[in-house]
Amino acid sequence: MSIVLGTLLGYVLGRVVCLASRHLPLVYQTTRTTKDMPSPWKALDSTSTPLAVLVQLLMAFWGAYVGWRVGSLAAIFLIIVVTAILLAVTVVDFQTRRIPDVLILTLLVCAVLQVLLLTEPGLLAAGLGLLICGGIFYVIATLRHGAIGMGDVKLAAAIGALLGFPVALEGLFLGIVFGGLTAAVLLLTKRVGRKDPIAYGPYLALGAWIVLVQVWGLWPF
Repeated sequence: MSIVLGTLLGYVLGRVVCLASRHLPLVYQTTRTTKDMPSPWKALDSTSTPLAVLVQLLMAFWGAYVGWRVGSLAAIFLIIVVTAILLAVTVVDFQTRRIPDVLILTLLVCAVLQVLLLTEPGLLAAGLGLLICGGIFYVIATLRHGAIGMGDVKLAAAIGALLGFPVALEGLFLGIVFGGLTAAVLLLTKRVGRKDPIAYGPYLALGAWIVLVQVWGLWPF
């Protein structure tokens, strides 16, 4: 039963991610340009394109895997929902160079539910993660104006609440490494200039998800 529920939830949330990639960028319509949006992400503007179908199938497969490995229904729900939100952050930030507040708030709600329902991380660890991770990125944003945006600061704070301190620092470190390597490649290949904005949200989301999979005990090996 858990596998079936996980599969259905994963598939539904995969469709939600595709719909979010179509509607949320309209909020930032003035900043959404052909240059800003990597062409593959345009294919998610519909739930019936090959890429969108692939996203839905992958989310369904992930849901089935989570349902198979995890016994608690609350944990299954939170793991799949958090994965979908991080995926939506990735897609929308690539499209618009913005991270909608609604996605950040939903992550924070998941962090609160995780503390209340799963008791891990603890309330103190989650609170410290939110304050310390958000604070670190706020300092970086202030000292290096334009390097990262306030959306990245809010995302770092939400990730801190999800993972708790000090585990969250590992996830953010991975995200910074992924983002830095990608920026270096883009600069070397002259696909962007030194002053061009680069979306860091997707890499922070990826780093956080990798660590979350470890914390959830879902590595297949």
